[in-house]
Amino acid sequence: VPEEAFVLCAVGNPKGVLASLDLAGAKVTGSLFRPDHDPLTDGNLVSDLPKGIPIVTTLKDWVKLKERQDLGGFDFRVLDYRIEVEPRELFCDWLVTQLHGKEKQSHH
Repeated sequence: VPEEAFVLCAVGNPKGVLASLDLAGAKVTGSLFRPDHDPLTDGNLVSDLPKGIPIVTTLKDWVKLKERQDLGGFDFRVLDYRIEVEPRELFCDWLVTQLHGKEKQSHH
């Protein structure tokens, strides 16, 4: 996680991205939020991005951005979420029970 970052994303809840970076200890110095599912193909998109600090984006948005030919000179970082449930064994047991319960109900 970079010490400071600029955020570029097109997700439904950009505040969640900011909260995640805050929890990780990154100082967000600026952001560019686009509407959810924006293709991020605007010709002038990169003119609003700073050089010299990492630009953090989501994996969903990086898939769209990486095809652009005008990203040279920018330091992009991809935010990768991993969800872990503890205690794992109890959660797995609960999930199996829920799935089997739903399966039995759907056959009635």
